[in-house]
Amino acid sequence: MVRHNLKLKAIPAIVSIAIMAISMQIQAEEIAVDKVEVSGILPDRLESVPGSFNVVDEEALIERRPFTVREALNSVPGVNIVGEDAFVLAPNIGIRGLDPRRTSRTLLLEDGMPLFLAPYGDPSAHYSTPLQRVQRIEVVKGSGQILYGPQTIGGMINFVTKPVPTNGFAGSVQASAGNNDFTGLHANVGYGNEQGGIMFDALQNKGDGIRDNHEFDVEEYTLKGQLNLTDRQTLILKTSYYKEDSNVSETGLGEIDYNNDKFQAPSGNNDRFEHTRKSLQLQHIFKFDETMKLSTQAYYADSYRS
Repeated sequence: MVRHNLKLKAIPAIVSIAIMAISMQIQAEEIAVDKVEVSGILPDRLESVPGSFNVVDEEALIERRPFTVREALNSVPGVNIVGEDAFVLAPNIGIRGLDPRRTSRTLLLEDGMPLFLAPYGDPSAHYSTPLQRVQRIEVVKGSGQILYGPQTIGGMINFVTKPVPTNGFAGSVQASAGNNDFTGLHANVGYGNEQGGIMFDALQNKGDGIRDNHEFDVEEYTLKGQLNLTDRQTLILKTSYYKEDSNVSETGLGEIDYNNDKFQAPSGNNDRFEHTRKSLQLQHIFKFDETMKLSTQAYYADSYRS
């Protein structure tokens, strides 16, 4: 009986040792998993940013599935977006009570590159990064936005695009349809490893708009590549081509036109907006240590509108 009791007492100890071994193995596997880091403008320690800031991260975008930039930012305090078309082709974003007309008082950036036609001479937004390419949105209000360029009286909004794959092939295809003959198609494919990678993105959105004579057709193609020169140096190259053909004009709906037909676009039959945009962005990132990095970039943008 004594030997039998000793054996029974030894069983829990053996089970505990086995559980500890399994736990140690699981922890080791978790540590070995590669991490994907998304680089934005804001530092990792957000409490060091002067003024006020908000971040709409990837988790929030996946959970909410916003259709437009207006829906993505409508929960950010102090941000006011006036919509004049269903797809927000020409965003009107105002921060803290400033005039939202064509976002002329709020700096729009994509991965740190200005999106205006001319940031100093013509700070008007007729383009914003499609949400299909965005992984997070950074919003800075207050004194902190002065670091990022001109036209930051109201604030700064930076669209951080999705990174290239880091572990083999990756891709996705998304199709959507809605009322007013809206159709959307987005495709993304890429390949990458520890040395770097490349990714191609294509999208098209078109429809009849929210008013009569309000049709639009938008296409965009983006090629993004990344090369890890060393453990601390990274080179990122991105080029894109955007084309818009729409009847969404600068003419508003006056009182007489509204009384005749509140669903019309009065000049839509004769007014046509064409916009093409070509851009090139080269970014070099040098990481000093875990807390400090230097980001240097050159960019080129060529916009045509009629």
